[in-house]
Amino acid sequence: MMNMKVRRLVFRLVVIIPFIWLIIILALLQTGDNNKNTINENQRVHRAGRDADNIDAFGGADIKIRKPNIDKLLNNFNNQSVSSVLNDNIRVIHDKHEQVAAPQIDKHDINGPGEMGKPFEVDKEKLSPEERQKYDKGFQENAFNQYISDMISIHRSLPDVRDPGKMQYLDNLPSASVVMCFHNEAWNVLLRSIHSIIDRTQPNLLKEIILVDDFSDMDHLRKPLDDYVAPLKKVFIVRQQKREGLIRSRLAGAKTVKGDVIVFLDSHIEATEDPIARNKSTVVTPVIDVIDDTTFKYNYGAVTSLSVGGFDWNLQFNWHAVPESERKRRKHELDPVRTPTMAGGLFAISRIYFEESGTYDAGMDIWGMLFNTILIIWMCGGELVTAPCSHVGHIFRKRSPYKWLPGVNVVKKNAVRVAEVWLDEYKKYYYERFNYDLGDYGDVSNRKLLRQKLECKSFKWYLDNIFPEQFIPGDAVASGDIRNAAAAFCVDGSTDHKNYHKPVIGYSCHSQGGNQFFMLSKLGEIRRDDGCLDFSGGVHEVGKDDKIIVYPCHGMKGNQHWAYKENGHIFHQVSSLCLALSTDNKHIQMEKCDESNLRLKCFLFQDKMSLDDDLTTIYKQQYFTTQLPSTFLAWNLNNNKNHDDFMKKILLLQRLIRRHYIRKQFDHVQDEYLKTLNDIENVFVSSFPSYMKPKDDITSNHTSKNEVIIKPIPMISSIIQKTTTTKELPPVETVTSIVCPISSLSGKIVNNRHQQLESPVVRNEETKHTGIDQHDSIDFENQLNDMDDTKRLTRNELLRKRESLAIELVWIEQAIKSRKDYLKLKTRYTSVNS
Repeated sequence: MMNMKVRRLVFRLVVIIPFIWLIIILALLQTGDNNKNTINENQRVHRAGRDADNIDAFGGADIKIRKPNIDKLLNNFNNQSVSSVLNDNIRVIHDKHEQVAAPQIDKHDINGPGEMGKPFEVDKEKLSPEERQKYDKGFQENAFNQYISDMISIHRSLPDVRDPGKMQYLDNLPSASVVMCFHNEAWNVLLRSIHSIIDRTQPNLLKEIILVDDFSDMDHLRKPLDDYVAPLKKVFIVRQQKREGLIRSRLAGAKTVKGDVIVFLDSHIEATEDPIARNKSTVVTPVIDVIDDTTFKYNYGAVTSLSVGGFDWNLQFNWHAVPESERKRRKHELDPVRTPTMAGGLFAISRIYFEESGTYDAGMDIWGMLFNTILIIWMCGGELVTAPCSHVGHIFRKRSPYKWLPGVNVVKKNAVRVAEVWLDEYKKYYYERFNYDLGDYGDVSNRKLLRQKLECKSFKWYLDNIFPEQFIPGDAVASGDIRNAAAAFCVDGSTDHKNYHKPVIGYSCHSQGGNQFFMLSKLGEIRRDDGCLDFSGGVHEVGKDDKIIVYPCHGMKGNQHWAYKENGHIFHQVSSLCLALSTDNKHIQMEKCDESNLRLKCFLFQDKMSLDDDLTTIYKQQYFTTQLPSTFLAWNLNNNKNHDDFMKKILLLQRLIRRHYIRKQFDHVQDEYLKTLNDIENVFVSSFPSYMKPKDDITSNHTSKNEVIIKPIPMISSIIQKTTTTKELPPVETVTSIVCPISSLSGKIVNNRHQQLESPVVRNEETKHTGIDQHDSIDFENQLNDMDDTKRLTRNELLRKRESLAIELVWIEQAIKSRKDYLKLKTRYTSVNS
């Protein structure tokens, strides 16, 4: 009996004691985890040693966290609300609440392919036919080496390049939500992007990872991805129900975030240790390292070689050295660097600030939204910096593997939207790159209203204060294409940094700008943005192909010093040779200057500009496209809407200048300055319109049935410039006419032969050697007398007609050379009073 009681007691103890120990162990583990997190945070804070009190989260000197720098909130303003754009297009998978730590992995396995960021290569020529097909297919579908990527671990190790003596973190940092959009991304690359964030970010800082599937159609991104991320409690999936593009997909992800900071990342990246920059006061972008698209080598950018972002006037991103002013402002090499723009879509921003600043422009598609975001940040009270201690690797592909919307240039559409809202008067420098063919860019009225509500600064302020190093095309004396006189071939070449040291070529002129658009600077540079035509040879290079290359503009003249001569030669000052087109029209060469050789003659900036003798004054006017070299700024009516309105503008401009009125108003002009802009206004207001019958003037031997002679405006700027320097009004009896095909004007005004063209044209019996008709200036009274009685109008009728036509826009851009600078005149008229 005693033995039975003992056995029962032992049995109870055996059952109860393990249960008690289990409770104790669980309690100890819970306490240990809390202590462990606290210790790790304290250790990181004090790891910087004696410098910890002087270095902020970015390595800077100020550790204070300021409030978002925005003056007024848009409490009642809903600009293209995310909800209205997304509504039913979103479906969230996996409603998860529990958050767990990242899996423990060996981050220093140096034996696997690609470990520690090393390159991994295979000889594709030695692959079996099946493997070679897989290799080629991966490149074709992704524009990077998927075959190599699949051989590299999704947890591969990367070296930590941070200075251990400088690493420290603040207490109570805000939580971060990562938004990562993808469309038909490769499986291994997507998972490596996700795990690099989880594996290298402190768990208490990472709130969640929002994956936004922009309507992928690859099978591995549907149920297999759902099943894979199910155990990852911090990963959510948002699926778009149609192809929305990167901008609207990011908005969809931003709508669901719960963290204090939103970190936007691409789906083909690798994050290094603690990549998330944390500061509410500013928008932070990491140092973007390059992951080779073929070998997947991780190329770190050293702190000493840090660059800042810029842009060209195609509104494309480019890199620049940190300017001297920014170097002086920073007290330490690890201080954040203010950058005018940022590369890619990798940045961290306060969720509240993101919402206050209007989020993304939902009217944009796919790519090209970054410049819009950057300008909102800088012009509306924010700040954009690069954190030198934060590194994220990115696979930069040489082409886009994605399908674009048919018939729509989404990059151009997005850029035009940015230009219309943010670039102010500087947008013309972008538009002239493609002859003002804006296309359909949608409605931007809400974005303009947003800018007003935020009380943003001007784009000129941005250029003056944030990016003063940027070259302004308005500082050039001419711009356009360089067309050879012997053949319809133009100088053609790309000037971005990837094409430095490559030669320019001869290519058939297309009048679409792009690689054939160049500017002539005051320093004699032939340039596009930061790339200049450079010739370093001499007479021994005469007649040789591909010796004129694109080289970074240095502003020191020398090999980049060119002059445009009156005889049409583009003269290289150092070598005393002239630019020439090769006999096969494919190459640009240097030849000894010879006026009889047409291949040395160029219509510099054809159909764009008129230059004075010393290349310091440029005369610009909006006018019809002309076949004459160096006469007027081409205004391409084919590519613009409302042709009738444009015709009215131009025809009205034609009749606003008359010789005796100009003489009367400018007799009092002294030296090199104009007293007031009212003088110019008086010239226009006191002028009278005049009319002609087209049938009386379409009789020239050199005009065909589909052509009409249009008399151009006498050059206001030329009259002003010469009057202010010689105090004598130049004669305007002879003004070159322009032959414009009717098909190029596309308007009723010129297609209808019976409609009055409001431009006087009278032919001289004499013509110059050019074969182009010359015209005399006709005063108002003579024009009335020459008209039929049925077409004659009284002076009052003419005045009333003039008053009924509003002058919508008159540009006078005239650089008047003075002792120190140029006086630029721009006058806008909205009505004409009698």
